[in-house]
Amino acid sequence: MFFNLTEFVFNPFVLIFAAIFLGMLFGRIRIKSFCFGGSGVLFAGLFIGYFVLKYAHSFSESSDEYAAAQAFIEKGVIDHLLFNTFLVLFVTAIGLLASNSIKKVIKKYGFQFVILGFLITFMGAATSFVLTESLPQKDIFKVSGTYSGAMTSSPSLAAALETVQATTTEDAKNYETLPTKEKQMILDVLNDNSQENLTIENTQTLTQSQQKTFVEKASADVGIGHSISFPIGSIVVILSMSFIHKIFRINLKDEKEEFAKIMSDGDADETEKTNKFSKNVLFDVTGFALAALVGLIIGSIEIPLGSFGTFSLGMTGGALLGGLVLGSIGKIRFINFRMEDKVLQVLRTLCLEIFLAIVGLRYGFGVVESITGSGLTFVVVGFITAAVALMSGFLVGRYVFKMNWVLLSGAICGGMTNTTGMGTLIDVLDSDDAATGYGATFPFAMIGMVLFTIILHQFTA
Repeated sequence: MFFNLTEFVFNPFVLIFAAIFLGMLFGRIRIKSFCFGGSGVLFAGLFIGYFVLKYAHSFSESSDEYAAAQAFIEKGVIDHLLFNTFLVLFVTAIGLLASNSIKKVIKKYGFQFVILGFLITFMGAATSFVLTESLPQKDIFKVSGTYSGAMTSSPSLAAALETVQATTTEDAKNYETLPTKEKQMILDVLNDNSQENLTIENTQTLTQSQQKTFVEKASADVGIGHSISFPIGSIVVILSMSFIHKIFRINLKDEKEEFAKIMSDGDADETEKTNKFSKNVLFDVTGFALAALVGLIIGSIEIPLGSFGTFSLGMTGGALLGGLVLGSIGKIRFINFRMEDKVLQVLRTLCLEIFLAIVGLRYGFGVVESITGSGLTFVVVGFITAAVALMSGFLVGRYVFKMNWVLLSGAICGGMTNTTGMGTLIDVLDSDDAATGYGATFPFAMIGMVLFTIILHQFTA
């Protein structure tokens, strides 16, 4: 009988379910009336992810397990395919659950959701820019990359990389004509982690190799900044969704009753008409798969924005919109999109916990290393960026628009493009109702993220 410990530890399913088990136990710990609930899985994932990746780095080149360890490190602990799969399943379920009330919510609050989507993303970009400019020693690409990470937006990371690659390629080619300050910035990037000591005096032009290195290093630094701040942004939203209502003394029971009243006003005729043509089924695999497929198609569509590049909703936005649209339609011949809430809620909860576990496992090592090392600057920038963006949405939504907390909390998660926070919110409210605010705000926030990311990187890079 033989048990391969290394193979067992590197098994993604072992890690995922270990994180879920330990995270759910951790989430049950109560401090007075507070507990992390299902979001405890994220923290368990961060903890396990750090130690398992540190274990992988411990193998020497002469070890029999070295190749397996390197493959494990290269894929980032958990393959991105699993990450995306459970994210799509979770968001599609959210879209189908929220589809019944989305029309009424948009009709009543539509313009306010547009404003919140753009306000939250703009405040995040502005904060990131101010922090970048105020640092005495700028690691400019890493710091500016924290914006997309703090707002937990993968599409904006793609936009950031595209913009940085374009601007740095142009700067590298025109190095000779650049101002001294910009030349020094390029040389600082090239000197980083290099034995070369390039100065303005001894570097009149850049070789082809140096130009390529500069572009690659700048792009890599953006990715590092994103990776460090992504879990920080998620943690900010998770903690906010757990604590804001307590800090500002928002009565959840009263807010839920008010939301129910908003949804029931003048609803009798519409409900009767809806039920006449569409009845809930327990679960329709065909309908769910079609909603996800339509969402992926929508998310793949790229809309040209001239000098700003292109815009797309990506997998998350597309899957959400697919669920919302087809759920609102209800039924197409024999394919049902109106399914029992309890079944969708079980699927949503399972996929969310797996998704949270994967997020923690993938980013645990980077977070711990950053907090304990030189990356602390990026952790602070990411935290402040996420906190300012979130609080701007809360203050305007609550005290200017006078929005119901159930809708506003969902809108804040949508404005932050944060799926993990939405999961925590569902747990705190013990309801999926906030998903309507999330779905109404998310598309506008995605547009804002892409636009402001491009503008931010053009200013900073």
